[in-house]
Amino acid sequence: MNSAKWTAIALSYMCVWAYVVAFLLYQLGTGIAERSFTVGTGVACAVALLMLWFIVRPNRNKVDLTK
Repeated sequence: MNSAKWTAIALSYMCVWAYVVAFLLYQLGTGIAERSFTVGTGVACAVALLMLWFIVRPNRNKVDLTK
């Protein structure tokens, strides 16, 4: 990455991303298995929906390759 700063940022981002995904899976799995809805399950659902929205949202910066 040509910089210690950007390497630290990239590693931090990946660690936070892994923690968030593990939190989501644990909370959703616990909610399904115990049939209970807690604050953690609600946060996990909200974050999962936000992540899904970022995946399917339309791209505003489309590049026309036909020109």
